[in-house]
Amino acid sequence: MPIGRCGGFLIDDFWDMQMRELKQQGSLELWMRQNIAWGVFGILVILRIALSSRLPSYILAGTPHDDGWVVGRAVSIINGDWLGGYDQYTLIKGAFSPLLMAFTALFGVTYSGLNTAIYCLACFVFVASVRPVIKNHWFLLLMFAILLFNPLTYAMETGQRIYRNGIGQWEILLAFGGLIAVLFRRHADWKVLLKWGLVSGFALGAFMQTREDGAWIYPFVIGVIASTVLLYLVEQRSGKKKILVFFVPVFVAVVLNLAMAFVNYKTYGALVLNDRNGGNFSRVAGDLYAISPDPEEDALYKSEEYKGKYYNIYVSTMEKAFVASPTLNSASKSIREAIQMWANWEDIKNGQLSTDHMLFALRDGVKGAGYYKSLPETEAFYEKVHEELKAAFDKGLLVKQGFPVSPLMKRLQRGDVGKALSLMPKAAKDVVTFAGVSAVDFPPVGPPEGIREFVFMAGGEYNAERGRLIGGGWAFAKNDKVVLSAGLYDKQGRLVANLPFSAGDDVFAHMNSIGFKYQNAKRSRFAFDVEGFDLNSGVVLKFVDPNGEIFREIPLDGSALNGDNDSFRYHFEQLSETGKNSVHSRFVKRANRVSSAYQKVALVLFWLACFAYLCATCMLITEVAMRKVLKTLPVWLVLTGTLLTFILFLFGMCLITATSFNALHYLYTAPAYILSLIFCTGAFFWGVQNITEIGKRGIL
Repeated sequence: MPIGRCGGFLIDDFWDMQMRELKQQGSLELWMRQNIAWGVFGILVILRIALSSRLPSYILAGTPHDDGWVVGRAVSIINGDWLGGYDQYTLIKGAFSPLLMAFTALFGVTYSGLNTAIYCLACFVFVASVRPVIKNHWFLLLMFAILLFNPLTYAMETGQRIYRNGIGQWEILLAFGGLIAVLFRRHADWKVLLKWGLVSGFALGAFMQTREDGAWIYPFVIGVIASTVLLYLVEQRSGKKKILVFFVPVFVAVVLNLAMAFVNYKTYGALVLNDRNGGNFSRVAGDLYAISPDPEEDALYKSEEYKGKYYNIYVSTMEKAFVASPTLNSASKSIREAIQMWANWEDIKNGQLSTDHMLFALRDGVKGAGYYKSLPETEAFYEKVHEELKAAFDKGLLVKQGFPVSPLMKRLQRGDVGKALSLMPKAAKDVVTFAGVSAVDFPPVGPPEGIREFVFMAGGEYNAERGRLIGGGWAFAKNDKVVLSAGLYDKQGRLVANLPFSAGDDVFAHMNSIGFKYQNAKRSRFAFDVEGFDLNSGVVLKFVDPNGEIFREIPLDGSALNGDNDSFRYHFEQLSETGKNSVHSRFVKRANRVSSAYQKVALVLFWLACFAYLCATCMLITEVAMRKVLKTLPVWLVLTGTLLTFILFLFGMCLITATSFNALHYLYTAPAYILSLIFCTGAFFWGVQNITEIGKRGIL
């Protein structure tokens, strides 16, 4: 259904409800107030679009696994080549985000602009969906405003970044809004319900093709549909065939996913949506996570020395897999080469690969061995590997560890659930208060040709005034046998520039004059001048010993200009930046002022919403005692379902953080923010409305 038509029928539905009220009340004053509300609504939309229209895009070019994947596949779609030629990265993600980007490029709109427009529409859809239970149009307008200026929608990682994580904000609003609308309007004409179901179904289908970890949304979808059916039957309404309309969202979402799978089948030869949680590669990934590591090695990499690092599949674990699977062993040479290549990119050069990098090395190695020429051939390869590893487990040649949850994360071990639960309070508070969420004015990162491709596909503005980070000084290890190397790394851990040392005779002479003969001081001077960074870019200077271990790490933000300890001494004689502020700085500051307002008041709104939810629970208990449960029950079910979905999703992110990688960053936890806003605004304004009505009746 075209977006314009979708918005049209919802406006009609919303307007019809307003007109029915006017006819019932016959109030000219009410008519004027409602028209004023519509005027305020329009002004809010204009202000929201203006807020983000001049924000610069955050471009990370040269990233074939993430942002670059979305842009590259969008280029292929425009060229009529679906997701491009088949290789080890073709099916690592769902196809919706490149489809959306291809649409923006074809029709000449910006990627961020289209997302903003759809998000504005989604806010209206959601507010319209709760109209039967929150009837005060001023409350609805305030609810709309709070949803509309959601800081996630214009923050660096989810609004400015040309990627996929911000799309989920409007997908969730539309999916939830359609489901909730059907529940609250379950006795309306089936044609009205069908339209709401289509909205929810399309959004749900898009969401399933945007995130590979979206299974957490299923309980809410199933729960709302089941509640709608049960309430409809309990009320003993006629027209049982209408119940079929309640299942439209699931039907549409399934059809959309089957259509995507069929396109992949026609293009690549197998019914696989993405190979991270479907197909035989995901099964092999699960097998590798299941292999029990060597206890001594596992204890080492879980020790305090490696705190904060995640080594999920050790190199020795992969060697065990080579022994157990002759098919995998046939590609072992190129896989080992790929492992070494990825190991060279790690912060700590101990030969191990962190987070899910071993799985990417596996992809690269298998491709190097001659596979990934066609999907059926690659599927057959991984199927055989999976069967051989499974047989090895069955025969006791390999020992399983932990409990499987998802092929996207390491298996659960004893204590992981407890650790995840301990992370929940802070994680929830960070989400509710929008901690760390802000817009930025960063220059693009990556090769010039990659940046040009991003700009061509996504449109919009970006910081073309590439600042410079300039510094110099000296540093050395006090142990003469430890000769250091150095490099500059960006906030994602990517190498920006190697930093060679030059003669430091003056440094040696100075040290000698105060009684220290540090031989390494003779070659201790360094200098750098790198484009595209400033003191706030998160760049760090890392010193590495001959064994590849991080010897010292210094943030280049001006906070640590000199230091001296038992093993290392350094001093910056210069650390400065040029071209820090671009023409976009004032627009970024304006957006961050709005975000700051949310950060200050969001926690208060959350606790008020929790109080309103408790009141709703008490009202429900009272109604149960009076055998009148159908007034509050639907609202209570929606609030409870939203709150439980929030908890379920956030607990999943805490589990991932406890086992596989640090997922407690708004880039990954983005869905929790919109779930929090849905719960807070819904519970608060419904509660205020009830208090107002009670006051009008003179009960208070």
